[in-house]
Amino acid sequence: MKKINIIILSILIIFFSVSIYDVSYGTSTTYGTNETTDSIKSDRENNYLQSLLVDGYELYPEFNKNILTYYIVLSTDVSSLDVTAEPENGNAKVKITGNTSLRNTENTIKITVTAENKTTKTYNIIATKQKDNGLSLTSLNIEGTDLSSNLDSLNHYYTFDYKTNKDSIDLDIKATASSDDATIEIVGNKGLGAGENLVTIILKDDKNTSVYEVLVNINVENILITEVENNDFFENIKEKVSNFFQDIYKVIALLSVIAVILVFLIINVIVKLIKNKKADKNRERLRKRVK
Repeated sequence: MKKINIIILSILIIFFSVSIYDVSYGTSTTYGTNETTDSIKSDRENNYLQSLLVDGYELYPEFNKNILTYYIVLSTDVSSLDVTAEPENGNAKVKITGNTSLRNTENTIKITVTAENKTTKTYNIIATKQKDNGLSLTSLNIEGTDLSSNLDSLNHYYTFDYKTNKDSIDLDIKATASSDDATIEIVGNKGLGAGENLVTIILKDDKNTSVYEVLVNINVENILITEVENNDFFENIKEKVSNFFQDIYKVIALLSVIAVILVFLIINVIVKLIKNKKADKNRERLRKRVK
């Protein structure tokens, strides 16, 4: 019986080895074709920018292909801007409008990216003309974080990242102005939710008004989950498991091994049942002979 089990197991191993070979070298072409097709489809739908630059100015916030609105501050004598935008897909088309004849206090420059499949995505640059009137922020503190060292009289747009485990928060913002006579009004710092929130700080004195804007990015997270995810041990396990199941050949091999083991176990159970049945028959025959 042991010899029979060994022969059966050998046949099963050979059978599944051939199956794996067929899958690896036969089906792999189809798998690769699907992957290539998906890649081509993704490229045709790609209407993201790879880079966005304004000559002589720094965008706020820093460029990120998923952020669609940016801010810059201009002096009052600027009439046009040199904007450079490169698409991720070289076959996509980029159209830039609104970067010339800048006459208004607030000007919107639109960068429209048209993918190969004709879908579009529009990025905006809000260019605000503001003269240096001497009224500016001299200190800025948000939730205990001092941003005073980042302040620049020519820059009126800033970004701030904040993590919390609450769905909605009120930000404690403290600011001082260069003029003791100026009033400070803060708008938009109440009831902030996950994602981007715009907070406006307005300075006013008898003669001048200056406006500052802070783009606050609220990251709502679960503390317990974050602690586990930050653990290197769990991160390594998660990465290895993810990588394993992304390899179709490894998955097929694993499933084949499991199938072999299950079949072998089933055969053993059947063999044992047959042996038990034969033993029962033999015992029955012995009883009959004794009688």
